[in-house]
Amino acid sequence: MTNVALTGLASDLAKRAAEGRPVRIGVIGSGEMGTDLVTQGMLMPGISVCAVSTRRPHTARDAVRIA
Repeated sequence: MTNVALTGLASDLAKRAAEGRPVRIGVIGSGEMGTDLVTQGMLMPGISVCAVSTRRPHTARDAVRIA
């Protein structure tokens, strides 16, 4: 069982996804860690990655493309 499941967060996020009310997040930076955050956020039901802030716009596009 994952930490997300143990906290009940997974069921809360699934409920929000079903209701069309995802948690909207923004990521600052799109280097290695930022790209990982974008990827994980886009894979989780109930999470919507709405913004990526970076000094290098091409890395933000790459992060979304990888996800």
